[in-house]
Amino acid sequence: MAVVSANATVETAPASAAAPRVPILLTIAVSVAIGVAMGLVFLLFEWFVNHGDTFIWDDVFSTDTHRWVVVPLAIVLSVAFSFFVRFLGQKRIVPIHLSLLDEDQSKPIEPTSLATVGVILAIGAASLLAGASLGPEAALVATAMALGAWVSFRFGLSQAAQVIVLASITALLVAFFGSLVPLLIPPLIMYQRTKSVPLPALVPPVLAGVAAYGTILLVRGEVDGYGSVPAGSVTGVGSYLVAIGIGICAVGVGWLLRQTIYLLSEVAKGLDARLSWPAAAALFGLILGVLYLIGGETTQFSGSEGTKLLLSDTGYGTAALAGIVVVKLVVTAWSLSAGYRGGLVFPSVFMGVALALFLADLFGGTAGPGLVVGGVAGILVEMTSPVLGLIMLLSLLPTELLPLGVAGAFGAVLPHAIYRRVVPKPPAAPEPAAS
Repeated sequence: MAVVSANATVETAPASAAAPRVPILLTIAVSVAIGVAMGLVFLLFEWFVNHGDTFIWDDVFSTDTHRWVVVPLAIVLSVAFSFFVRFLGQKRIVPIHLSLLDEDQSKPIEPTSLATVGVILAIGAASLLAGASLGPEAALVATAMALGAWVSFRFGLSQAAQVIVLASITALLVAFFGSLVPLLIPPLIMYQRTKSVPLPALVPPVLAGVAAYGTILLVRGEVDGYGSVPAGSVTGVGSYLVAIGIGICAVGVGWLLRQTIYLLSEVAKGLDARLSWPAAAALFGLILGVLYLIGGETTQFSGSEGTKLLLSDTGYGTAALAGIVVVKLVVTAWSLSAGYRGGLVFPSVFMGVALALFLADLFGGTAGPGLVVGGVAGILVEMTSPVLGLIMLLSLLPTELLPLGVAGAFGAVLPHAIYRRVVPKPPAAPEPAAS
């Protein structure tokens, strides 16, 4: 399992029980401490990015009222982002990993440093402030992995590093989603790697996740993650049938997003190779700004706030909603391809909600919870996997909508498998040499 961010990679081997003679109490204490730390890191990162975006894009440059300003601002911030990345000794264009948890690699954990943790956080924050149409989870997961690796070697727990890194990731996901449902992820990862789930190895991740949850509860007074799926209330059996049907359709949008990322990543790599870095950065920002100008304010940034704006504005017509889906898909793919760091969870949620509104308007109905949940389920399943997509979806839904989420994910499973067979995933790009 590996996540790449800021051109810094922390890698883990298959999760398994800690080796004999590892201090169990120290491992547990470290896991709890890292759970608290990741809860605080999430709160600070979220506050900084959300307030920073509002301050730069709205308060200072008023792009919410003077829409044309998004184009020159995106250009300037893109150049500044490239300069910052180069200043930190990193590359702007890096290999793309679409899954929140890369399931293809199983290399040993390597020692890292707090400087690496700082670089990942700094580049992740700078990327989002520069306007990327991406969520913060990729940088935060990479931070969790790097911090877990550093703690493991710092406290002489290298033989328990697999479990501690997994605990750190679990704590981050609990904080990010504002839910304890991600506690299902550690046994999933363990089973994928070793076809077994050693119960002693589950204790540190569970304690770390609970510690992160408790930290956010103490700081905020409530546990509220980065965002949710605003789906409404179930109105009857029809909602489940709709969720299954839309889940089938929405897989196609997720597949299009995946293929668009593959296509645009080649375009961005070609531009980066042919142009000087300031020219390439300016062009990357120009394309981002123009797409934002075309798509409107709802298509900007991660999509967490854009989803609320989209649902609160009932003035969009069928063509406008279709255009919003297309623009969000392209601008998200371009953001990832052009070297901005970030994740796809909330851009996918936005596209699922926009697709639901489009289909409701197209067929003259109301976008009920079945439409919305099915749309989000289909895209998340396609962009990750049926099990991980379902876990993420359930983490974003209120308790009363959990069965509806299962129905939407169920509808997405078969077309997801068909798409993967008909159009296999291109081979992963080789890792670039360290700069």
